[in-house]
Amino acid sequence: MAKYVSLSIDQGSPFTLQIPLLDAVGQPISASGLSFVAEMRRSYTATTKYDFMVAVVNTGSSGVISISMTSAYTAAIKAGQYVFDVESITGSMPVVRTRVLEGHVTVTPSLIQSATQAAVTIPVTNVDDSNIRYKAGKGIQFYNPSTGLWHTKLVIGNPPADAWDAGEV
Repeated sequence: MAKYVSLSIDQGSPFTLQIPLLDAVGQPISASGLSFVAEMRRSYTATTKYDFMVAVVNTGSSGVISISMTSAYTAAIKAGQYVFDVESITGSMPVVRTRVLEGHVTVTPSLIQSATQAAVTIPVTNVDDSNIRYKAGKGIQFYNPSTGLWHTKLVIGNPPADAWDAGEV
């Protein structure tokens, strides 16, 4: 039987939880050779689901995984009560799914409404390969020759809207 926990996610904030992998008697187990899936729903029979990103933190004899959601993702989830499961999946035949963690999630709205970030208008003319680049951790950027800055396209607000950052050298 999987461990049962109650979680709380602040709407519009990033969420991360590290989970040590334990067998049925509470002894640590390895994450080697396993893949994982984690999701939450309003109820056990609901068709709409919200997926957690799952990463293996430690594959050694004391395996650890983390489940997470970005702030943009949690902002799009309606406040309320949910149920969730985290399962391990073996890669060998026959495939075996084992529930690692289960429980309830409360998604709480923020009382303080943050100011909406002002969108920056960037006139882009004569775009060629020298005006576009990909920067790790940022994404696709456009160079504005009139300001001498590289700008990254953003998605902000709820509902989401396109915007541009202030730029960087």
